[in-house]
Amino acid sequence: MPDFINPKNIDLSVLSSVGSTGESVEVPFELSAKNFLDFACDDLKGDSLRDTINALGNIKRSIDCLFDSLLFAVDFLEDSKRGRWTFPEKMSFLGEIGIITPYILSKINSMRNLLEHEFKKPDRKEVEVAYDVAVLLCSATIRFTKTFINGMGLETEDEKWELDIDVNRKTRKIDVSLGEQKLSVSWEKNPEDYKKWLYVLYQAQYQWG
Repeated sequence: MPDFINPKNIDLSVLSSVGSTGESVEVPFELSAKNFLDFACDDLKGDSLRDTINALGNIKRSIDCLFDSLLFAVDFLEDSKRGRWTFPEKMSFLGEIGIITPYILSKINSMRNLLEHEFKKPDRKEVEVAYDVAVLLCSATIRFTKTFINGMGLETEDEKWELDIDVNRKTRKIDVSLGEQKLSVSWEKNPEDYKKWLYVLYQAQYQWG
């Protein structure tokens, strides 16, 4: 029997999905990431320095809102508030569980920091690129702010083995089974393994969802 019970050994390229389940999520924010992107789009219709600065601010607000919405969906928003997670810390966590690719967003945060703390004039072309990146990010991840993936079945190409993964969002417990092999992982006792199993689920969603 292959050792797919270990998340580090799972190769999605040799597996296929036999279906997934999810639960609806209601993000408790009055404004959405998409709202701020729309504001940024309107800002970029103007060509003044003020328009460019406003666009950059709304792009960053869009990403901040998206990050918090994604954290809420996986039930870690309160943790981030209590721990006063910074933008890089939120980005790192969401990268570790497979929802986003962090490196592409670092430059946007750097541009805003230069504006906020050193009053550096933002480059118009760079802000336009940042807007495009934010649009792509939102398009790729917005579904995960509405639905939490709480179950998935994966099987080998020869259909010999099936791996079942079930997640309880509130108790932060993941149950994995592969034939007679069974494994339970909790955030409280095994936070790194919990993140690795979420990574498998989200990467599988990108591949087959």
